[in-house]
Amino acid sequence: MENKLIQLAFTVPLMLVSFCSSGACFISDQPANCRYPAGDSWCRSNNDFTPYAYNDDCLAKNTAFGVGSIDKNLPKTVQDHVIKLSEYCTDVGGKFMDPSPAIQSGDFNGDSKLDYAVYEGDFTCEDAFSTYGGSGGSQVSFFVSSPSGYRKAGGNAAGGVSVEGQRIWLGLCGPYCGDPNFASKAGAKCCERAFTWNKSKGAIILDQSIQQRDQ
Repeated sequence: MENKLIQLAFTVPLMLVSFCSSGACFISDQPANCRYPAGDSWCRSNNDFTPYAYNDDCLAKNTAFGVGSIDKNLPKTVQDHVIKLSEYCTDVGGKFMDPSPAIQSGDFNGDSKLDYAVYEGDFTCEDAFSTYGGSGGSQVSFFVSSPSGYRKAGGNAAGGVSVEGQRIWLGLCGPYCGDPNFASKAGAKCCERAFTWNKSKGAIILDQSIQQRDQ
C-alpha cells in the first residue's frame, strides 16, 4: 500500500519531443504500451522511488475500467485483445466495466492448457451500451495455446456463448439452423451450434458433425 501511495503522489508534466503532454512517474506495473522512456531521467532526478515515466493520456484509456480488473494470469495476447476492445468504449465517452464475465476458458485444442473465448456481447460499456452488439449479435474471438505462445484461432458473430469441455456453443440463427430463407432475425429460426478445434485448419470452426441444439 505504501508503494501505491508513492506512485500516485508523483504525477508530473513531461515534455515530449514534438509536443507537450502530461505524464506520471511510477515504480512499475503499468500498461507497457503507455511507457514513455524519454521521461525516465526526469522521474529519477525528481524522486528516487518512482523512476519510470508513463503517458497520462494512454493510462487514462487503459485504466478507464481499472487495469487491475483484468486477470493478470490471462495470456498477454488475451489481455491485449481486451484492452484494445476497451478503447472502443472509452473513445466514445463510455466507461468500460469489469470484463471478466466476457472471458470463458477451456482446453479447446486438447493440449492440457487453458484456451479462451472472449465474447464482446458480455462486455458492458456504461453510457454507450450498444458499443459491443447489434442486430447480428456480437463477436466472439477464440485464443489457443501453441508452442510459440497464445494466438487467435478464429471467431464468429453470435447471440450468446457457453463453453462445455472442448465445445464452444454459439447462439446462431438462420442458415446455421437450417433456415436459409429467413428475411429478418426477428422471424428466423435460432439454435445453438458447436464450434470445436480443427487440427488440420489450426482453428476453431463450426463442427458440422455435432447436431444443433434448438432454442
